[in-house]
Amino acid sequence: MAVFKKAGHGPAWTAATNTVGGFLWFSLKNAAALPTTVFWMCNCGLHSAPFLGRNRCLGLEDVCGYLALGLAESVKPNAATRAGIPTAIRFSRRRPTAVNYIQGVVKVPRNFGRVARVHFASGKATFVSKNGKRVPVPVLHEFLESGEIT
Repeated sequence: MAVFKKAGHGPAWTAATNTVGGFLWFSLKNAAALPTTVFWMCNCGLHSAPFLGRNRCLGLEDVCGYLALGLAESVKPNAATRAGIPTAIRFSRRRPTAVNYIQGVVKVPRNFGRVARVHFASGKATFVSKNGKRVPVPVLHEFLESGEIT
């Protein structure tokens, strides 16, 4: 599930729960830099080494792009840009571009289920499941805005 940042509500986030393994993977991002999340799947479609057509996987990828349609489609007007969602970043030699990003994995209690929301406090994120279970995680999410680890 991806949620876009609202002023004063903390970073945008994506999370996936492995209910069999009992863990939660999450990413935290500044939605201005990475405004969308692509959910993709691969069913033996990568034929170069080391995959050799043997891979089956799912992916969650935070991007600034027009889905999987590539650079050419992302830099020209498209359905997403017409809806106000940027699909490309203009780079400048005078102004460096930084994309601050955080990923983590945390153990979750049995029957945690799907993440419904995340509460942010200084140096901490608390993941709350749809059934109300809570998992606090120490994380310096302020890094996303400042680019500094204090």
